[in-house]
Amino acid sequence: MPQFPQNPTAPTLNTLPPPFACTWGNESLDSGWVHVAGDLDLATTPRLIKALHDLQQKTCLIVLDLHEITFLDTTAIHTIVDASINARHDNRRLLLVGASTWVQRIFALTGTSHQTEISTWDNPQQPPIQAILQRARRNIAA
Repeated sequence: MPQFPQNPTAPTLNTLPPPFACTWGNESLDSGWVHVAGDLDLATTPRLIKALHDLQQKTCLIVLDLHEITFLDTTAIHTIVDASINARHDNRRLLLVGASTWVQRIFALTGTSHQTEISTWDNPQQPPIQAILQRARRNIAA
């Protein structure tokens, strides 16, 4: 039987997923941020729901930083799309930043990309949340 070289970057059954983290806070009275890292799925989505709910009670703009997401399932997509729709319904904004091309592709393949607002940041040296919040404040003031 032929032996094939193993791909050193391929996941193995023995590897654990990266730890999940969900942090959030207020940047000001009118804006807040949520940073999510690791796998966002059925088990971890309730923390994202809590973060979004806490901030929607206090802010007009929420920046959701997805640049450290390693996996999204349909529960996560549904949660993000619902939060985006609810924000627009309440005259608020939910901006997704740091969405990799594969995350953007998931939204496109599920037919939900038109329901979300995905943004980029100009200065990769500056943390994306602060850059987006500064740009949003400038747009509101103009």
